[in-house]
Amino acid sequence: MSGAQILTALSSALIILLFVTSCDSGKKASDEYYFEDKEYTLIEQDYIFVVIDNNTEWNDLVKQYVGPEYQGDGIGAFRRLKLNREDPNLAGPECIVYIKEPSEV
Repeated sequence: MSGAQILTALSSALIILLFVTSCDSGKKASDEYYFEDKEYTLIEQDYIFVVIDNNTEWNDLVKQYVGPEYQGDGIGAFRRLKLNREDPNLAGPECIVYIKEPSEV
């Protein structure tokens, strides 16, 4: 083997060693967060559509679920996700879509 071939082989080995030793084999980051394992997966989800025709009720729902700084007049629809936190797999989640009666918009 010539000197150039030995140098190339040593350089390659050093680069491979550097890549292997810099990989973290643990599943946690420094802040203990898991990156490789899913916490949960929502496979099935029920949708519930609620049409609100009362302005007072609509404004109350907007303030409750969207935020007190929002006015119901500027929003035609919104949704909220209701999870079943009792179940470890969060089974039975519901997406509730609130829609302001079109004639009231």
